[in-house]
Amino acid sequence: MTNDSLRRMAPAPENGFLPANGVRYCRLGEDCLVFDEAAQAISRLDPLSGALWEALAAGRAREEIARDLADALGRGIGEAEAFIAACFDEWRARGLLNGGEGERADAPAGPVGRMAPRRKVSAGKAYLIGGLTFSVSFPDAETFSAWEAVAGHMRTGASGRGAIAISVLRDGAGYRIDHPGRTERGLEDASAVAVHLKEQVLRIILAETVGGFALHAAALELDGAAILIAGGSGRGKTTLAAALHAKGLPVISDDVVLIEPARLAVGGLAFAFAVKTGGAGVLDPLSGGLSTEREFLRPDGKMVKYLRPRRWSAGAARIGAIVFPRFTPGHPCTIAPCTRADALTTLLSEAVNTDHRLSREGFAALCALLKDADCLVADHGDAAEASRRLLVRLDDGPA
Repeated sequence: MTNDSLRRMAPAPENGFLPANGVRYCRLGEDCLVFDEAAQAISRLDPLSGALWEALAAGRAREEIARDLADALGRGIGEAEAFIAACFDEWRARGLLNGGEGERADAPAGPVGRMAPRRKVSAGKAYLIGGLTFSVSFPDAETFSAWEAVAGHMRTGASGRGAIAISVLRDGAGYRIDHPGRTERGLEDASAVAVHLKEQVLRIILAETVGGFALHAAALELDGAAILIAGGSGRGKTTLAAALHAKGLPVISDDVVLIEPARLAVGGLAFAFAVKTGGAGVLDPLSGGLSTEREFLRPDGKMVKYLRPRRWSAGAARIGAIVFPRFTPGHPCTIAPCTRADALTTLLSEAVNTDHRLSREGFAALCALLKDADCLVADHGDAAEASRRLLVRLDDGPA
């Protein structure tokens, strides 16, 4: 039986198929995914079960589907009906259909705390970040200099009414950050202040974005589409993204991508790239001047230099590609495809928002943004070479 024959529409509203509230189905290539908002879990269906879900959702009668199934597979009608019944039982057990008592999995993503920012006028320096204006005041030149290394390129004119006020204050031997609804204490030095300011700006922007969520990825713009560079610490994400930027791609985000379901768009926070010691030698010949930049010791114990973007973009309406780099010194560069479903689940494993959960609208939005994306794994030992090879691949498509 072909998937197309299962998907044919026929008016048959009495097939008993009623997905539970908060359940959303999506097909990404050959992968069939069902997202359960209540469980914060994604289930994968095999192709035949996925086609059955689509046929039932289209309103086809179970009897008609069973006949097509039996004919296509050369099985008896009873076996086809038993297969359909077994699918219903399994989906109910997972809580995907009304009437089920499925087990609820833990949410795959940790939350960023819930907030309700208030706005007021402040005499601090103004920065336009993620579409919002932040007015940040500093107690000394040291904290101001550290923040400027991270966000100075986004400084704008005088802040007016409507800016979100954040104050950095002396607190004993260290510092604290006061901002809407929260005080952050125990910051030892100016570098820690800059890192925590980035985190608080993200919290506030997410709280202002209805249904929005953040993905742990850098993003650049190529031909109107977002190119996401995703992966955990130590995989070479920042170095590869900065190398692509040095080759002319505007920056959407250095480390955090924002998804807005209502606008179906990809945005981000275009802070300076935090380049670790290992990446500085690669990037200095490409970008120039990095060797003369000041080093900062972050709270996580890593020494970094901040590389400001020369060009940045407000975002893109689609995702053109997702690249998962895997850096190994001395490794030759190889670029291989991965499935969109694998890319989606990997991205969601580090997603954050203010609601402690991914909504079905958010899941649907990310699926829509991913539906035509080129998903790749880039094993390499040289970010400069990997960036060159990636641009050739993205310009020409798969070999």
